[in-house]
Amino acid sequence: MWGRGTKIWQQSDSQQRTGPEPLKECLPGVLMHFPSSLKLLSLFSCSGFIGMEGSQEMKKRGNDLFKQKDYEGAVEAYTKAIQFCPEGEANHLSLCYQNRAAANERLGNLERVIEDCSTALSLNLFYQKAAVRRGRAYVRLGELENALDDFTYAFVLDANAVDHFAADTDKVVTELCDTFINDLEKTRRGIPIRDEQVLLWQSCYVNDSVLSDLKKDFDVKSCYGKVLQAIKDHRYEEVIGLLENDIDSGLNDASESLRNYILLTRFALMKEDLDTMRKYLDRFAKLWAALDEEVKNDPVTKHYRAMYYLLSAALKLLVNPPLLNQDIQKAVEADRDNVDVYLSAAMLLSESGQFDLALEYLEQLSKINPKHHLVNHMKINFDLAMKASAGDVAGTFNAVLRADELLKANPDADPVLHLITGRLYFAAQNVELAKAAFKKAAEGLPEYSAPIFYLAMVEVEEAEDPERVQALEEKMKLCLEKEKANPDALNILARIACQRNDYAEAKRLFEQSIKVCPLRSNKAAMQRTVIDYLQARAMCKAQERLKVHD
Repeated sequence: MWGRGTKIWQQSDSQQRTGPEPLKECLPGVLMHFPSSLKLLSLFSCSGFIGMEGSQEMKKRGNDLFKQKDYEGAVEAYTKAIQFCPEGEANHLSLCYQNRAAANERLGNLERVIEDCSTALSLNLFYQKAAVRRGRAYVRLGELENALDDFTYAFVLDANAVDHFAADTDKVVTELCDTFINDLEKTRRGIPIRDEQVLLWQSCYVNDSVLSDLKKDFDVKSCYGKVLQAIKDHRYEEVIGLLENDIDSGLNDASESLRNYILLTRFALMKEDLDTMRKYLDRFAKLWAALDEEVKNDPVTKHYRAMYYLLSAALKLLVNPPLLNQDIQKAVEADRDNVDVYLSAAMLLSESGQFDLALEYLEQLSKINPKHHLVNHMKINFDLAMKASAGDVAGTFNAVLRADELLKANPDADPVLHLITGRLYFAAQNVELAKAAFKKAAEGLPEYSAPIFYLAMVEVEEAEDPERVQALEEKMKLCLEKEKANPDALNILARIACQRNDYAEAKRLFEQSIKVCPLRSNKAAMQRTVIDYLQARAMCKAQERLKVHD
């Protein structure tokens, strides 16, 4: 063995006289005795060995091997191209790293893909292909936030090329959004109560004992009086705590305790605080079971029993919608002559998309009280919502006309009707009628932010002057002055910030909106907000990367 190896290096007299052979000329003879190095020989034989020329030849060789699907060979060639590349050739070197990443991608070496793409981007910050390839590697590794950051960065580099990775981005955003919302469902304990929710409660019911008490004089020093005063002052976040104080006082009779459980559960529903809802519905059920028949048959306690079933149905609407109809029927059986029961049932069913059944309950309400202040309006509104959701253009148009005629025939209608109907007009894209309805609502409800918000939305749709965005921004800030926990106003301000490329401000506003946005009762709205937040966050990171470069 050693003799054979020594023989290779023996030289003739003439060779000794002229000096040793150059290494490049000598090397093939050596390598012929080492079969494992033949592939390396082919790489050396096609290059200038070192320097830029050799690096370019190695890169070309790697490209050829890649086309032949010899990805391992391509990796070796690109590695040599990287080794041969002289200092100062950053663009060429970034190409070599990105190409090696492409070969490793085909081999499933995802960590190496990420390393090489990262190096390529450190050499050329504007290398979009490297950003996209690294993003796809992150997807395969399940690192979705990093993937979105890379796809967003690629978009910032060249928005015109977005079609090449739009599907990747959409998939990542959808998965991140689902994960975000699932985590939120596990950790959220409640949201601030909206003015609009309390307004609907106060405007819709005629037999609610608490609403009756709010219209009377009451002792503001008593526990229950403090609850009523908090409601009147729009201090809704204090209501549950004050009610718990009243419950713990031990000074209430059975009827008052039932009332407190129902009111507390109602406010917990507005907060989407499911644990508190379950707690006090359970306490109601235990107290009810201990009552004698005489108390159970009292008209007031029968009303509380019906409300118990309706709140149970509302809880099921949030967590298990198919089961809510059973509780609705029990509510009707508990208090058949109470119009509030039928109206509540209709509203719950409409929220679950059961418009036909909701209209049936409104018909039953009409038989009990044909002059009910909401029933005819609600019938048309439900019909309008049903037609619009089904895409029935003609039916929607006719329902809009009927709703408008009814409102004109009742100029003193409850302002909340103008608010509800205006929202439906707006959804049906009838801007003129929506604007008129929201103006009426704003006049009748000056203390509430909802009419101002919707009116601003309509006006900005109409406006054509360049100042409309600024005007909208000012009105959204006014809404937040009246109601800090208004997710709609926060979202609009965030989107205005996006238009100005102020993604840090947009991210901050979207974060605030997520904290107060309904999750269970309006999941679609939450999904839109979370998606906008994820994209704003990624845009912030992209901007930071480019700022570092500047």
